[in-house]
Amino acid sequence: MSAYMVGHDTMDRVIDAIVYAAANGHPTPMTLLMPGVMVGKRLFQMNRDALLISYSHDPDYCEIPPGYKYVRQAGTSEMQLFKSLQNFTYQCAEGDVIESPLYKEMAAIEEWYQNRLGYNKDPKVHVMFLDPVVQARYDACEWG
Repeated sequence: MSAYMVGHDTMDRVIDAIVYAAANGHPTPMTLLMPGVMVGKRLFQMNRDALLISYSHDPDYCEIPPGYKYVRQAGTSEMQLFKSLQNFTYQCAEGDVIESPLYKEMAAIEEWYQNRLGYNKDPKVHVMFLDPVVQARYDACEWG
């Protein structure tokens, strides 16, 4: 199985990534700036909807982790916020979920980070960042 339900820590970092982007110039919709636990529940539901497209035969695999309560991940680097957000959007990129307004907004925030961090968008170049120091920072971050 390639896609999976993200965990609480990843979701916390995704919410922190949204807040960070909004505080630094991304025109984030107010619906993503609600209290963290409410945003987390919406995002977990989107993750579940994506998983059910591929894994409807295994509903237990698609369960939302119980007891979610948003906890700000203080001190998390901008690169880690980006990589956690990137992981989350990847887990949700299934079927018609990618056409949903919520997914499109998350993808727009991911693109904001790509532009800000100097992400390489040239498919002919097989590195994410042209600057090896920035690539090393990315590689050192957790996938999730």
